[in-house]
Amino acid sequence: MRDSYAKNMTTTKAVQILAARPEHVGPIARLIEHYRFRSSGGRAEGFLLPIEEEEVRELVAEGRFLVAEVEGEFAGCVSLMEYDGIAELRSLAVEERFQRRGIASKLIKRCQEEARAKGYEDLHTLTQTYAAGAFEGVGFARATVPIPKLEKDCAICPLHNNGCIEIPMTVQL
Repeated sequence: MRDSYAKNMTTTKAVQILAARPEHVGPIARLIEHYRFRSSGGRAEGFLLPIEEEEVRELVAEGRFLVAEVEGEFAGCVSLMEYDGIAELRSLAVEERFQRRGIASKLIKRCQEEARAKGYEDLHTLTQTYAAGAFEGVGFARATVPIPKLEKDCAICPLHNNGCIEIPMTVQL
């Protein structure tokens, strides 16, 4: 019995959500690049807006990024962006080898806590249709139209009016 307990302890790895530090800049930039939106030949893949490494560095310095670590190893990220009294969750991504472990939900929840602590009443995001359930699972609801700031992001997207699969979502904090 002791052996089975020890075996379960080694397969359960602790996830920590913490403010991104300078050493996270490279892993965050690589993960965003890996999942960034691309369109070629009428086919689209990826789901994140591109961010250059220098901008990631600035956002980390401003305290905008949170990261997930599993036993000290970078596992994912999310950013909390603020515009004219609006809080937006962006750049949510989890390394493939750490997916399906609840890490995205933990990052989303922590982002909600951060937005609430900063005095926001709502948190907004755009997500693709297949990921809407993950957001709904932590309290987000589908919005009928995106808030004006997100609408601007939509307007510059290559899929705007051409097969868009983004859904605006909001949660009350």
